[in-house]
Amino acid sequence: NIIVYALIFLYLSGFAMVYLNQALLKSPFFLTKVILVILVTANGLYLQKKVEPNLNKCVMKGTKHCSRSLLYSSAIFGSFSIVTWYSILILSLTKTSGYTLKIFLTTYLIILTIAMISAYLLEKKSRVWRED
Repeated sequence: NIIVYALIFLYLSGFAMVYLNQALLKSPFFLTKVILVILVTANGLYLQKKVEPNLNKCVMKGTKHCSRSLLYSSAIFGSFSIVTWYSILILSLTKTSGYTLKIFLTTYLIILTIAMISAYLLEKKSRVWRED
């Protein structure tokens, strides 16, 4: 529940900021942040509605019968969530640091790619008992 309230607060405060300063809609950094928040929210909903219930069935109950696709989905979408939330935070805290949007997005995509590949490879090596 706390995450839902935090997201509601995040979206309402974003709408209030735009209402009070409509010039934000012309800021590429602000629009990038908005897009990232929407993407990470959709990703979180997918994790909560599709991945987490199935993980609970196979891992938390000790049955050890998770499919590879479920474990890979958890690793990939989880790494997307972590990298994207930190990117939003960095974008918010360093808006006057002088980097360009192209540099930010390039760095974000490189780090995201590294995180997803790492998550995939670590998941691939971490469990010998998986079944499809």
